[in-house]
Amino acid sequence: MADELPDWLAEMRDQQLGQQLLEQESGPKREVIQDVVEDLGGPTDRQTEPPQDQESPGDILGDLREQMVQAEEELGYDEEKSSLARVFSGLQPQQRFVLAVLLFLDVALCGCMALVMAGRVGLPF
Repeated sequence: MADELPDWLAEMRDQQLGQQLLEQESGPKREVIQDVVEDLGGPTDRQTEPPQDQESPGDILGDLREQMVQAEEELGYDEEKSSLARVFSGLQPQQRFVLAVLLFLDVALCGCMALVMAGRVGLPF
């Protein structure tokens, strides 16, 4: 899965590689590279302005954000749900310690009560 790239990301990579090759090469190789980049659909030096039907980079990023929001909605991921970890992460260390001690004492008391009720331990009085 790590080797497979989404189509849009592969296209962006190809365009970037084509632009880097154009900047590095000069002469007849440059013309060949420009032809390859044109075949890939990337901009070249001949195209100083992007065509009107193509989206600007800001629009592309906005579309990507919208796609991410839609994907999160499909997965049912909701940031507004509060989990126990989020509640405890907002507390100071001293407050977390007090809660941990109270939880320990609660569990110990419940365990002792269960042993007495089961008859495994007798009360001394």
